[in-house]
Amino acid sequence: MATDLEGLNPFNGSFAFDRELIGHQRGARCGCCIDQEHISCLVGSQSIIESAAAFGFEYLITGGVDGDVLVWKCTPEGSIELLHMFLAHVNTVMAICPSRLLNDLHDPELEGLDPTRVSFVDAALCIYTAGRDKLIHRYTLLGRKLLTLDVCCMHPILIYRGTMMSFAVL
Repeated sequence: MATDLEGLNPFNGSFAFDRELIGHQRGARCGCCIDQEHISCLVGSQSIIESAAAFGFEYLITGGVDGDVLVWKCTPEGSIELLHMFLAHVNTVMAICPSRLLNDLHDPELEGLDPTRVSFVDAALCIYTAGRDKLIHRYTLLGRKLLTLDVCCMHPILIYRGTMMSFAVL
């Protein structure tokens, strides 16, 4: 049974790029998105989940070769703006995935930010990043570090259905 995606290949010219996002100094290494399907699976404050679904925003998160993470906010109208940029790792960000857990804590840094650009939903949504520095961090989309885990080896890190897992190699 053939699918519509079968013939798509970035090397044979079967699709055209829509736009270029400029932000990483030496290039992006990995990325993930937080879309409405992911938002419907979140665990945490019901009011935040309902607000996230009502806003209709989606997010594209990219990890760079220099350890930086860029968070892009995508509107239903099709515009994309850089929401936040922060340094997540000493060197290359090897993997990024969205977290199903929300940050339910009040973030005092939100009070000084422009409310037309940044919402409490942006501070509640979280991601996990894995770096070549053998660390996994959990961040809010505004760059607040919530958790750090040590990894003994980066080779076995894999992402399965939006969950980052690591296994020790003996």
